Amino acid sequence: IANSDYANLDDLNSPSNDVEAIGELLNDKYGFQTQTLIDANRTEILDALNAYRNTLSDEDNLLVYYAGHGFIDPGNDEAYWQPVDSELNNDTNWISTNRIISSLRALEANNVMVLADSCFAGALMREVQPIAETENESGLNLSVIQQLSENTSRVAISSGALEPVVDSLPGSEHSIFAQALIQFFESNDSEAFSARDLHLGVSSMINSFTAGTGLSQTPLYSSLPRAGHEGGDFIFAIH
Repeated sequence: IANSDYANLDDLNSPSNDVEAIGELLNDKYGFQTQTLIDANRTEILDALNAYRNTLSDEDNLLVYYAGHGFIDPGNDEAYWQPVDSELNNDTNWISTNRIISSLRALEANNVMVLADSCFAGALMREVQPIAETENESGLNLSVIQQLSENTSRVAISSGALEPVVDSLPGSEHSIFAQALIQFFESNDSEAFSARDLHLGVSSMINSFTAGTGLSQTPLYSSLPRAGHEGGDFIFAIH
């Protein structure tokens, strides 16, 4: 989902570039079948998520990538994704992160992962304890990878915590988070790796990108609350 051209909010530069590049990598290198929503409104996003209730089985995996505006309403302490039909100070067309989680919980897919690139993206995981970077286990052997993939998972990696994030750095057509994802996916030569490994690699790259810039951005990785997570993890395998 790439939302850049907003009717009532500031436009964003990078989402469509990010989704195109990441979608191509997931398709060509990792065997995903990709569906892309460009400048989608509330109804289009929810319709697309709901459609997977009729098409996915417990042998399937789903990755949802969102790039666009995000917001935490201080009045009700609720976090939202903001589709292109969103209005300032009017949540009618916003999508609560609780609504996103509810849609994902209803799916039969065995493993579901959200990559959220927006301001306050870490709000998806506010009710659970994000896993610290030092707790990630890189280089998992294939037997552990297989076990993780068989256990149901509902996990997310956010571009930042409860903080604004940068759309794109000068001279780049991608967000910091997307650039790190692209580089990790392109350079990976492991037969398979977990979402934990992805978070560790992306976090390290973002620290490198922002060093000396005065910027700070902290990607989080955790399970999604109340979404049916049963201890598995999302596994990427070279196709």
